[in-house]
Amino acid sequence: IAYFNAIQKDFLKWSKRMLIFDLIFAAVGVGIVLVIFFTNKWKHKAIRYIYYSTAATGLFLIVIPIGVFFSNIISKIAILTRSLNDLYISCLNNIFLNISIISVIFLIISAVLIVIHNHLRKKSTYSIWVDFNI
Repeated sequence: IAYFNAIQKDFLKWSKRMLIFDLIFAAVGVGIVLVIFFTNKWKHKAIRYIYYSTAATGLFLIVIPIGVFFSNIISKIAILTRSLNDLYISCLNNIFLNISIISVIFLIISAVLIVIHNHLRKKSTYSIWVDFNI
């Protein structure tokens, strides 16, 4: 591939930077989840909100790769040079595979949170009369 040796170093630098960005965004996400959890009075409701959002994120992320893989769009890409075409197709396949893995992780987290929510909901003694001191 023409100019590949020139841009190869940039690929390596950006891949290291992306790991740092991923870790920062994961820490911010965990911080937001902890704020939601500790600011709610009833923990089972906080967990319900969190599993709603993780399930929605997982379902949203899984739709895109499934649509791309089943529509066979990636194989229809035609670039003149064979090596550049193979590079783009392999990069796109890896990107959509990683998105699929991330969505499955979100769905697993959501399933675990559903089990925790059901356990906490059964333990809670919430009654409408508790708030009014009747």
